[in-house]
Amino acid sequence: FFLQFRDMKRIIIWLDNCAAQNKNWTLLTFLVSCINSGFIQAETITFCYFEPGHTFMSSDTFHHLIELSMKGQKFVYDFEDMKKAVALSRKGTNAVVVKEMRPEDFFKFTDESSVSKRNGPSKKINKKRSKSKSPNHDDGGETPEDDKRIKLKDIVQLEARRGSYDLFYKEDHESENWKTLDFLKTNVKTSKTFPQPPKKTDPRGISSAIKKDIMKTLVPLMPEGRRIFWRELPETETE
Repeated sequence: FFLQFRDMKRIIIWLDNCAAQNKNWTLLTFLVSCINSGFIQAETITFCYFEPGHTFMSSDTFHHLIELSMKGQKFVYDFEDMKKAVALSRKGTNAVVVKEMRPEDFFKFTDESSVSKRNGPSKKINKKRSKSKSPNHDDGGETPEDDKRIKLKDIVQLEARRGSYDLFYKEDHESENWKTLDFLKTNVKTSKTFPQPPKKTDPRGISSAIKKDIMKTLVPLMPEGRRIFWRELPETETE
């Protein structure tokens, strides 16, 4: 995606507020690595996360256009048919560019965040005792100092800036102030280098049981020219 817009100086992306997919330390590591690489010219990359009340996403309209295109084709038998439906869903100046992802387009990036930085300073416990209090008075509890752990769930905007190995974030879209997110391991931040992620070399494939079912129930209903895709579709025993 970023390579498609490699000459843009500022990139802003709105994302669903999904912690597992769009807010994780591996993605944040990649973000710092990407902005400081020579593959793109961007000076800043900003992630903005939708909050409750944000009911519209441009992707909703796009998905509907694809649905209409598929209905117009009447039959979508294989991957080439699907690519055609997507490509023809929008024309003109906003025409769709279809990028077919190959196994080698996927990389296994690693989480290079520092656990100690993520957890923040150790909590100090204040224990108070008083002989004058009633035995039933609960005054011996623990009073932790402010929790300074980094909580990704509270972040609504993230920004990577060229030349910086920190990220910057907001917890309120209306705020004018950015907070600094220092999260990388010391050796990574000091050396300003990241481990080279290995490329994926083999397709993941689908379950052998699922493919067997498709070959038995659906493929016989397809034209002969469309069956090749399903016959050659890679399989895996791992779900």
